[in-house]
Amino acid sequence: MTAPDERLGHYPWEDWNRDLDLWFSRMPYPMNDAGPVIRYFKQEYPGNPRQDENCIRLWAALIFLDTKLPRLVEEGAATRGPSGAVTLPYALKSALHRAFLSFEPGVMMKVIDVPLIVKLTKEQREWNEDRRD
Repeated sequence: MTAPDERLGHYPWEDWNRDLDLWFSRMPYPMNDAGPVIRYFKQEYPGNPRQDENCIRLWAALIFLDTKLPRLVEEGAATRGPSGAVTLPYALKSALHRAFLSFEPGVMMKVIDVPLIVKLTKEQREWNEDRRD
């Protein structure tokens, strides 16, 4: 079993951030069809031995966002702009990265919930604020 901190390196933040932004911008789309995301990973990450695992992790995060986004906005983790569009702040994207890479794929959807993501988002915001001082 791989340690959670080690797994974070399996899907680097820069890649996660780019991929999450790309696929979030395409929402809503049929959540029962992972085909486009799978094809993207095969094209974007050929030869990456963790390609399938990272695809599963991103897909799980997208499903989570698709089903929990109104609550994340309500709890202040995501923001809704004047146009009504929802944006994913840096702290939320970082929280999702930490959460979805900290657990084995078979259990992550059972243990990752809105309270956990809100808590991690708050911690990330506080950490960011500490760095600004």
